[in-house]
Amino acid sequence: ETSGNRDINNIIKSRLKSYELNTNTNKIYNITINTEYEKIIDAKDTTGAATNYKIIVTSTFNITSENFNKVLKFSESFSMKSLGDRLKEQDYEKNIQNSLANLIVRKLILRLSQST
Repeated sequence: ETSGNRDINNIIKSRLKSYELNTNTNKIYNITINTEYEKIIDAKDTTGAATNYKIIVTSTFNITSENFNKVLKFSESFSMKSLGDRLKEQDYEKNIQNSLANLIVRKLILRLSQST
């Protein structure tokens, strides 16, 4: 189950799918994902136009299995400069979202692998 930011949740789910078919382990986890995405103006120029943004992705995972029941929360942020071209800025923001989601998934997998 997922809630919150659909785009980032889709990235997280697709990254987790690669671990889904790992037959070397008999661990089965049920994971509920709630992701929040914030884009905050960090700085403005003299005309009041935004020049820098802070992007924050926070994901909360409710994880259950036979011998495991935890809530894990991970947060990643990135400072992004505003680009003159709106389309290029949107592409850049998507790349940042992808990178932050990947970091969160790696942290999640690391935490789960340590919980044997």
